[in-house]
Amino acid sequence: MLILCSCSFSSAASAKDKDKNDIKHGLLINVDGLHALDLAGFVDSHPNSALAELSRHGITYSNTRTPANTDSFPGLLALVTGGSPISHGLFYDVSYDRTIFDPTNTTCAGSPGNMMVFDESIDLYNSSHVSLDVIDPSKLPPHLDAHGNCVPLYPHSALRTNTIFEVVKAAGGHTAWADKHPAYDLVNGPSGTGVDDLYTPEITNVGGFDATASVVCTVENDQKKVKAILNEIHGLRHDGTPGPGVPAIFGMNFQAVSV
Repeated sequence: MLILCSCSFSSAASAKDKDKNDIKHGLLINVDGLHALDLAGFVDSHPNSALAELSRHGITYSNTRTPANTDSFPGLLALVTGGSPISHGLFYDVSYDRTIFDPTNTTCAGSPGNMMVFDESIDLYNSSHVSLDVIDPSKLPPHLDAHGNCVPLYPHSALRTNTIFEVVKAAGGHTAWADKHPAYDLVNGPSGTGVDDLYTPEITNVGGFDATASVVCTVENDQKKVKAILNEIHGLRHDGTPGPGVPAIFGMNFQAVSV
């Protein structure tokens, strides 16, 4: 499910006077596992909820189709690229690519063709199996770049299309995003720099604690991202340090519903 909130901080104009030129900030909320039927049922039974208020004041567009596969990667990419797997190039976080090599093949020797894995397994972990919330380049599949160099393939480099974050940043806007795996570096787009403030607290530690085993723990992981968004709404960076102001486009993923 997608929730997009458009906000203006121009106090002089009334709601009726606002037009598209008044919109200064867009907040994108992606809720994994929340189907249209679930939303309709919740709004009907909770008329005073925040979702009900958004439904009354916004537009509920129900004539949509999910991309295949119906998973987080293609779902989010449909929202931030406007494309489908056939255009942006990724249909799942684990797939096969004929142009890449095994992570251990650091010279790109031999014939290409290998699994392309962009999940929690590519994180950098400490000795206690806790993710450091960054990507470990040694776990990425190598490929030959445009200059013939054998380099690690980051998630953002696997994208064939740009993202809304790159578009906004190219126009001079500040951008931010929060999600559940460092692999969501992919929202940076092919430039690798589309998101100024990217926050990706790992939700599933390989060989360690898996927050998705518990709804309560998953909510706690979601809450980290909520705190980041609130900081950004106040013009700070996700961690509360001074920032350049409220992002022009920003948002987060909620995971608890799908757990």
